[in-house]
Amino acid sequence: MRWVMGLIIAAGALGGAWPAARLLWDMETGAAPFTATNADGSVQQAEIGPKSFWPQWALRPEGAGLTVRAHFGPGAGQPETGYAELGGFEDAAALQAAYAARLAAAGWEVRPMHLDVPLPEVPPRSARLCQVMARKDGNTLMLSVTTDMQGLSRLHWTKGAMPPTMGAQPGLCQKAQ
Repeated sequence: MRWVMGLIIAAGALGGAWPAARLLWDMETGAAPFTATNADGSVQQAEIGPKSFWPQWALRPEGAGLTVRAHFGPGAGQPETGYAELGGFEDAAALQAAYAARLAAAGWEVRPMHLDVPLPEVPPRSARLCQVMARKDGNTLMLSVTTDMQGLSRLHWTKGAMPPTMGAQPGLCQKAQ
């Protein structure tokens, strides 16, 4: 039994000394810095993890848990941007309506939208994405939530313009038909 404990301790020490292990740890618990090279050759400083930068102006939706995932600094031809995953809510349409109302009350230009997307499942089915695009002072927020599949619900922010989702229909979400 001692050799098993020794093996576990040795594996932990080796893993802690391995640079990639530290990077993975920071990505899950902190903010791992890295440099992203875009297709045009420009670079952006970025950080991945729950302690990544989140701007004060990016209002968080009430009634949903928010975990910051990434922040990308400005680059040549690229705006500063970031996103968070959302969870812990039961009704995407209600969250969408409440967030749109909160942003409008805070002076944001708000456009609610919805979109049905196919899910990679057998048998095939679709998910309804309830979205809110909002602009204020040159900044953009995009809420995209669904109760159909975990991991699709996110809040994106951009210092600058953000294109709307292709194929999205204007208006608040209604129940999928």
